[in-house]
Amino acid sequence: VDLVRTDLEYSLAIGHLDRREIGAARASVARIRAAGERLDDPELATIADWHEGRIDVLEGRVGSGLERIARVAMAGEAAGQEGTAVTAYRDAAVHATLAMEYPTASRMLAAGIRYADSVQQSYCAHLMTASSGVVEWASGRWVEATVQAGQAISDHGCRRGAELGRWGLAYVQMGRGDLATAEASLRQGLAFGVASESIEYILSPLWGLAEV
Repeated sequence: VDLVRTDLEYSLAIGHLDRREIGAARASVARIRAAGERLDDPELATIADWHEGRIDVLEGRVGSGLERIARVAMAGEAAGQEGTAVTAYRDAAVHATLAMEYPTASRMLAAGIRYADSVQQSYCAHLMTASSGVVEWASGRWVEATVQAGQAISDHGCRRGAELGRWGLAYVQMGRGDLATAEASLRQGLAFGVASESIEYILSPLWGLAEV
């Protein structure tokens, strides 16, 4: 019963973070950490560290938060905690991309995609491929960005990955002056963001539309 409750608490923490309900997320994470101590489960403490790192990033402590998430990813890989490790790599890469910390994003993407492939975890790999499209766009490598973004859109790993890839492709279209296509892509992305209630999936296409 305790494990099931903790698993549900984990899902609640993710939902709170998506909606930027930081106080509620922090309370959920505290309960996960307490459960880890009660059940003598070190992985639950690792999960708490990882989500506290996410909270740090979202509250503006970007450098220290990303470093904390990256430590969890590497420690999880070393300990064979595949689910925790691959998802922490993904979060480090995606949060770094959204925070425009592109050198950190590139490092985490390289490590994360390698690890996701090694454990055959396609969901996180899909999100990281999509993030690669945005990082390549920001770095001025638009051909590579188009390839990565197009791959993310055409893959069937997850809807979030496809929509994140759509930003990278739309930003390239915008930069090349194909404004009508860029606007159509971004409006589709914004519709998904509104439906998902995830702030980053609203603000990123909204910024692109403002640029268009």
